[in-house]
Amino acid sequence: SVARHVRTKFYRPRQDGSEPFIDYAKVFNVLRSVHYNGFVDIVYEPNAGGGDAVETAVPRIVNFLRSQISE
Repeated sequence: SVARHVRTKFYRPRQDGSEPFIDYAKVFNVLRSVHYNGFVDIVYEPNAGGGDAVETAVPRIVNFLRSQISE
């Protein structure tokens, strides 16, 4: 079977939108290696990690994920 979407999870995104607890560079390298072309969902749980407000964190996360996809 083929995955239709990948779920990304963020708790405390850094200023550049990256997540300190998950190596998304490695994750996206794996996705590229299998020619993944599906959706990427974002789950942000600031209460679990003490992260920033949704309004400020999610745009940073989106920009970070776009940068990983375009590499």
